[in-house]
Amino acid sequence: MNAESRYLAQKVREARGSQSLREFGRKCGFSHAYIAKIERGTSRGKPFSVPIHTLAKLVNSGVEIDYEQLISASLQQNLKRGDYGSSEAVYL
Repeated sequence: MNAESRYLAQKVREARGSQSLREFGRKCGFSHAYIAKIERGTSRGKPFSVPIHTLAKLVNSGVEIDYEQLISASLQQNLKRGDYGSSEAVYL
C-alpha cells in the first residue's frame, strides 16, 4: 500500500472508530465491502482508485481529509509512474 492509500485508510479508520464496516458504510452511503477496499487500499490485489466524488461523500460523513495533501501526494505518485494523462479518479 502506498503513502496515499495509507493516509486515506487511516482517516477512514479514525472516522469509523468502533463502528462496524456495515454501520459506517450505511452512514456514508457505501457498502461495507467498499469501505473495506478503501481501508485495504487494494481491490483484488491491485491498487484501488478512489473517485473524487467518493472522497467528497466521505468528507460529508465526517472523515477529515486534507485534500491538498492527498492530491499532491497522489499526483507525485502518478508522475513517478509516468502517468501524465487526466483521469476522474485519484490513483491511490
